[in-house]
Amino acid sequence: MMFLYPVLLSLISSGALAATCPSLPSSPQLQAISTLPDPFSWYPLQQSGRVTTLSDWQCRQSHISTLLQQLELGTKPPAPSSHPLPPGVATITFDNSQIAQQTDQSSRGKGLFYTLYGANHPAGAMMAWAWATSLIIDRLEATPAARINTARIGVTGCSRNGKGALVAGAFDSRIALTVPQESGTGGSGCWRLAAASEGAPQNVQTAGEIVQENVWFSTAFNAYANNVDRLPFDHHMLAGLIAPRGLLSIDNAGYQWLGPWSSLGCMGTARLIWQAMGVPDRMGYSMSTNHPHCSFPDQQREDLFAFINRFLLGMEVNTTVQKNYAGIAFDSKPWVNWQVPTLT
Repeated sequence: MMFLYPVLLSLISSGALAATCPSLPSSPQLQAISTLPDPFSWYPLQQSGRVTTLSDWQCRQSHISTLLQQLELGTKPPAPSSHPLPPGVATITFDNSQIAQQTDQSSRGKGLFYTLYGANHPAGAMMAWAWATSLIIDRLEATPAARINTARIGVTGCSRNGKGALVAGAFDSRIALTVPQESGTGGSGCWRLAAASEGAPQNVQTAGEIVQENVWFSTAFNAYANNVDRLPFDHHMLAGLIAPRGLLSIDNAGYQWLGPWSSLGCMGTARLIWQAMGVPDRMGYSMSTNHPHCSFPDQQREDLFAFINRFLLGMEVNTTVQKNYAGIAFDSKPWVNWQVPTLT
């Protein structure tokens, strides 16, 4: 008897589009947007109306993916020719820093990805890690003897690797469950909300600071890092590329540098995309009270297991997880000035 195991990839394709999906202009005209951009508008296309159907949303996801690659993350090329886990889940841990280094600014263009594609490839480190994640899935699909159920693959990571896990999940539709932990600004946090959080008792990392710290993003993002209102997207829309697949965002209120208020508001706004698709229980959020960074507190174990049991083990469990153990408040009214459609 052969058993197929689901797998959770840890970091230490979208379907065919309808023929009616319009193409984005090569150099879109961008306007300043001070609120969180409407994921259901066609902007920056010069097109009236909004997304109203699931087919429209598939088209819109392709536009958001393209914009994120052009303006923030860099392009993802095709493949070349410590969480607690319940029983029955295999794990693969790979050193993503070998794929694309992430020490500091001097890491730009270094790592196995750039050995293959050239040091000047526009992909930032996180997109290079996403490419490597997809390559691992390719190899698993081509190796049935590994007994991995490739229909039930998850990806996770913490802190900078949590940012990478979110990007990997957004850019490969084969990933059934994405679990970024404590990913902060550049991950579960929105750029605009992080900028608004400046002035908190401990400053929240902003886009202008993050591009000086490391090489996670494309150099194209430098042009927007100090003027994020010019971006036609924010990270609620990065998360929305995962919809309707499973996403559980796990955060820690104990580190202001990570921007817990920003992450709470950003991921709460992202969940509206799953709501529009009629599957809000596929997107969960869990904000813990203070604990050591990247440790895993017992209070979030049940939240994590619910998503693993459903999306990796195929169990019928309740994944309506919206937990705010820290009691942080976020008022969406100043930030969300658009209506949530019901996509049919």
